[in-house]
Amino acid sequence: MKPKRLWSVTLSTVCILIAALFFCSVISHRHSKDYIFDYVHSNYSELEQLVESILQSEDQTPMSFDAWSVRLYKDASMIQFEGSPRGFGPSCIYTGFYYSIDGMPKGFDGAKVVYSPDSPGWHWEEDTGDNYAYTEKIIEKWYFFEMRF
Repeated sequence: MKPKRLWSVTLSTVCILIAALFFCSVISHRHSKDYIFDYVHSNYSELEQLVESILQSEDQTPMSFDAWSVRLYKDASMIQFEGSPRGFGPSCIYTGFYYSIDGMPKGFDGAKVVYSPDSPGWHWEEDTGDNYAYTEKIIEKWYFFEMRF
């Protein structure tokens, strides 16, 4: 390969890697606990209006809101706002937040789980596997969640 061509391919590869790292850091930040806490506090009024609208309609069809996947789990008394999962296959991590209609901590996708206190939140671990969940109150009936499979 000619030196000029080699230089061009190397520079292109480096630029692609830098762009990928930047993209990953932006996505990773959106999933961080601090970001989610700030997001809920900053968008509290808008989120409350959305929750009121969803509860009035009782529509359990998944929808989108500001890049969050939103779904009402009526039987679990919650509305979940989920970001894109990180990881592959058996090592996925889901993060987001949810509105708890009764103000109590809830399981991922409305699953019934028994949480143990884990100051300042609660955690759950699968007895015979590596699944793990953590939830923490953000404000009033709003909670942060992280679910690892």
